[in-house]
Amino acid sequence: MKRDLLLYEGYYNNTILNDCNKYFSSLKKSLDFLIRISNNKKILIICDFILSDNYVCSHVKYYLFDLLNKNILHKVILFHSEIGFINHKNIINITHIFYKNHDIIHFLKLYDCDILIKALKKSNLIKINSFLGKPINKTNLIIDLNSIIKNIDLYRSKINASNVKIMIMAKSYFYGFGNIIGNILQYYNKKISYLGVACVEEGIQLRKKGINIPIVVMNSDLDSLDIIIYYKLEPVLYDFNTLNILIHYLYKNKIYNFPIHIKFNTGMNRLGFEYNDITKLLYILSKYKVFFDIKSVFSHLSSSKITKLKDFCHKQIDLFKHIISVFNKKIKNNKILFHIANTAGIVNYPYASFDMIRIGIGIYGIDLTYSLSNINFASKLNTSIIQIKNVKKNEYIGYNCNGIVDKNSKIATVNIGYGDGLFTIYGKKNGFFEIKNNKVNIIGNICMDMTMLNVTGLNCKKNDTVTIFNSFNSLKRISDISNISIYELISNISFRVSRKYIIKI
Repeated sequence: MKRDLLLYEGYYNNTILNDCNKYFSSLKKSLDFLIRISNNKKILIICDFILSDNYVCSHVKYYLFDLLNKNILHKVILFHSEIGFINHKNIINITHIFYKNHDIIHFLKLYDCDILIKALKKSNLIKINSFLGKPINKTNLIIDLNSIIKNIDLYRSKINASNVKIMIMAKSYFYGFGNIIGNILQYYNKKISYLGVACVEEGIQLRKKGINIPIVVMNSDLDSLDIIIYYKLEPVLYDFNTLNILIHYLYKNKIYNFPIHIKFNTGMNRLGFEYNDITKLLYILSKYKVFFDIKSVFSHLSSSKITKLKDFCHKQIDLFKHIISVFNKKIKNNKILFHIANTAGIVNYPYASFDMIRIGIGIYGIDLTYSLSNINFASKLNTSIIQIKNVKKNEYIGYNCNGIVDKNSKIATVNIGYGDGLFTIYGKKNGFFEIKNNKVNIIGNICMDMTMLNVTGLNCKKNDTVTIFNSFNSLKRISDISNISIYELISNISFRVSRKYIIKI
């Protein structure tokens, strides 16, 4: 039977998986999942389990000893637990913790690893989680990972050719949803050929998360070539300056068959070689071919979601077809991937899928073509009530006396503000949140850390959940009222908001 598992990011570049199942039969499935999502070292914390059944105990011990001996599992930590390890103190990777609570925090500084916590008591699970990572109890971005995988399959289904590959855009912390998504894509690695990042630093962060999917750096800083090579990143070349810098470096360091991607400008006028550069470019690539392994040639549709600009998009695609034709004539390499279709382009111009498609915001169930009725919205942003005050008629609310109540009112202060990613303009334009499916208006200015809501007449109390968005329509409402794009809204959700990931396995 499938069950929900909770993941989140820890303080020390950790991915942490919670398993609250009371049966040890679930342990193997959880560990197998954790092992497959990255190549970082694995640590198992077992909390509140006392196993007296000799049969179960021997099977659990044999399984864990085998993983330890094969270096698949780095360490087992027992916290208030005993599963028959007490007679195996010679196994140095098994640690018993019976310390007082204030000592635990020093012991659990575990760096650059993936951690499975199998705990029976919720109170101890929360305690260990708080030592390892962000407490998940106030403001949370909750992400449904199964919906993301379904959405990838949905976009794939729009393409007729089964051999078309997929690049997932991972820039800006996966559009604000968090780098753990990269680990999940690795779990389903056969579906994903590349991750695309904006800069070298984003690629490094993914490598440090134990992700080994090929990573394309769209805006490559070739001053960092040593780092690019060390972390096995693949740069995009978009002008002759970057090309010459790379040739000089590869020649000097005797590096051959280095993976590169080449970008052409077909009308967006942002980055890319021009069509008129193609003869010179092909001459240089041919002359120095021993140094390069051309992985892909691509361009970018500037307006693929805007219906009235279809003619412009068709012109971009036609120009890209000419580029493909010239490359295929001059370079005898049938492994080069040609791609131009972004998220909306996959839907509106499926004939332009070529060898690979690039999916970005769509994997989160955000369809800006408004044509995918069966897409799954994959997130919700919640916070909670900190305090409720009874405020008399004509009293002011918030900074600069910008809020005022016209009758005796009940005002709730909630735990989210512009420091968490809200835009203050939303509070000034009749913005609202929801409590128990009831609309509650923002009153006064949105503060850095808090927002005030008028909850007059609503039965609510401290710690009740407040929903900022939980559907595409509610996210679009915030976008429309604020006159701020959905891209900006989600990518501005700050790092202090806990990302909480749910997956059913």
